[in-house]
Amino acid sequence: MGNFISKIKKVVVMAMRVIIALPSKIFATIAPENYINEYQTLYGVRNPDFFLIKGIWNIARITIIPIAVLIGLIVYFKKSKNSTKKKVLVTILTIAIVAVIYCIVNKIII
Repeated sequence: MGNFISKIKKVVVMAMRVIIALPSKIFATIAPENYINEYQTLYGVRNPDFFLIKGIWNIARITIIPIAVLIGLIVYFKKSKNSTKKKVLVTILTIAIVAVIYCIVNKIII
């Protein structure tokens, strides 16, 4: 049991490192104090794909993500042979992880 917990800790720490590194390393974001406004970039060239990405994100966050999580949890409850206590624990953990990822992606896009 101790070995399993240490592996879980390592996975959580690695996941948090990736989440923290995403904005600065992968997306190369600009510091918020350097923003001119929402429609201009630092170099004066507007990215038309930004509005498309923002529109897709608005649709996904309202409909696609909740429906996908709900369908996944329903299938898990129907197919899993685990105890009810473990199912509830996995459900709460899944919703928490999805909420954290949702907040991070929402912060990056908006």
